[in-house]
Amino acid sequence: MLENEYLELSNQLQESFNKKEKELESVKQDNDDLKKDLISAYGIVRVIDFYLASSEVDTEIKATVDLLRGFLSDKYDEIIG
Repeated sequence: MLENEYLELSNQLQESFNKKEKELESVKQDNDDLKKDLISAYGIVRVIDFYLASSEVDTEIKATVDLLRGFLSDKYDEIIG
């Protein structure tokens, strides 16, 4: 009887471990996707900032894009760098 209980507990522990392993893998994938999205957004904002610097655009728009670029740069350093 004790041997069967031990085997059952061992199986439950293995199932629990497998479930947590799948959850961890999902979180890792979500984290990687978030990093890719952040890098893409930062790249797009850098391109917009470059074009705005060489054109006649309202100063508020330039300042807003610059603020967004700085924010994304800080987040990049915090999360990825």
